[in-house]
Amino acid sequence: MDRYSRQELFIGKKAQKILEKSTVAIVGVGALGTTAANLCVRAGISVTLFDKDIVEMHNLQRQTIFTEQDIGKSKALQAATYLKKVNSEVSIHAHQKEINPQTASLLMGFDIIFDCTDNMETRFLLNDFCVKNKKQWIYASAVGSHGMIYTYIPGKPCFRCIFSSSLLLEKCEKCDAIGILNTIPAVIAAIQVSEAIQLLTMHCCTAEIIAYDIMKQDFKKIRIKQKNNCLCCQKKRFEFL
Repeated sequence: MDRYSRQELFIGKKAQKILEKSTVAIVGVGALGTTAANLCVRAGISVTLFDKDIVEMHNLQRQTIFTEQDIGKSKALQAATYLKKVNSEVSIHAHQKEINPQTASLLMGFDIIFDCTDNMETRFLLNDFCVKNKKQWIYASAVGSHGMIYTYIPGKPCFRCIFSSSLLLEKCEKCDAIGILNTIPAVIAAIQVSEAIQLLTMHCCTAEIIAYDIMKQDFKKIRIKQKNNCLCCQKKRFEFL
């Protein structure tokens, strides 16, 4: 049987061929990034990984493609090694570096950019880059037992229509402060990849913020609208670049 036969039964051969020609940049190879990359590669989507960090013992609780033998090694490079064993038919690349104003241009050639990071400054930078260059990106976050996803497409409300840059000055929740269940990033990353498949094959996505708490089994969709005075998508001030 063909590798993608079960998937083709659901989405069709034409959609599968689109996925096989698509490329995704995954910024952050942690709990969200490893799961998203794994699902993309298994679905036939080529990926390029960006992360400057190394694998640590506490990562193994939720970063599902790493093992004890990977501790102390590059997350991006070890993830790429694993993924090439999963699917040798897709293109898999890794960069052991962070995305910042100097390296953001590396994201230019991709169909969709995945935010799988854990810091707001990178997210605002990705937003600036994608608004300026009219590129699609999918924000995802997970901490504790809850997570969020938002898919940006050019012309729609951007990240700064939703979140104020003042969040950079606040103490946002992080895994190293309040912890995380290993189940929530798996769910959030699965939704993120599902959004990408819809975007690539049907040119549609969920227009709202998706918020989910896995302990409470509480799933919400939050409607948003564009800010008339948004500094990024309306006034075109790309200060994070």
